[in-house]
Amino acid sequence: MTEDDNPFPINEKEVMEYYGYSGRSGSLKLKTKFLRSWILHSLAYSTPSSGFAVKMQKMRGVKIGRNCHFNPYVLIDLIYPELVNIGDNVTLGSHSMIFAHSNPSANLFLKNGEYPRKVEKVNIKSGAV
Repeated sequence: MTEDDNPFPINEKEVMEYYGYSGRSGSLKLKTKFLRSWILHSLAYSTPSSGFAVKMQKMRGVKIGRNCHFNPYVLIDLIYPELVNIGDNVTLGSHSMIFAHSNPSANLFLKNGEYPRKVEKVNIKSGAV
């Protein structure tokens, strides 16, 4: 893989810009932020306790309403958890995945052409199952 084929520097730059980070210290802040988020996500992902999973996701920045139930193996955006808003009385089934971004990083032709990174809020309204 040549340097031109590696999407990681482009992706890191885009995410750093989103969070307002720059330089080496910004890169370190970003990696620390993602490590913390990944640890909290990992704890939430495999726990059989819905209450614990909800608490871990809230610590990541996911906005979660009252009386929500998360089954095990729920994946909520690992890069932009703060863009996910879940209303009251929502149940998420096992193996649910919620993403606030699309990033065709595997193909630089697509990424640099018609399909750039797209980041938007995700709202799951109250009562959704």
